[in-house]
Amino acid sequence: MKGKTTPLLRPCPDSKAFKAANGQVFRGYADLLDGLKRMDDATFDHHVNKDGNHFKNWVQHVFSDDKLARDFDRAQGRIQTAQKVAQRLRGLALRH
Repeated sequence: MKGKTTPLLRPCPDSKAFKAANGQVFRGYADLLDGLKRMDDATFDHHVNKDGNHFKNWVQHVFSDDKLARDFDRAQGRIQTAQKVAQRLRGLALRH
């Protein structure tokens, strides 16, 4: 796999980008990590609440990443969600 970028590290097409309620647009995990760090809690709570987790749905449907989706289930809040994305990025980079 050396020399090739794993699909999970590549940005998705614009048509599948995540559009947050505050106007942020995420096309990949690096965007998502940066966005979660900058996002206010009200925006995060709009996307993660008792009705579901929009970030989890996005990584499952756009990237087919069940591991990160499961990690999001265990995250409590915006900061832990960002930490899960950072851990996933590190793990993917090590495999690359």
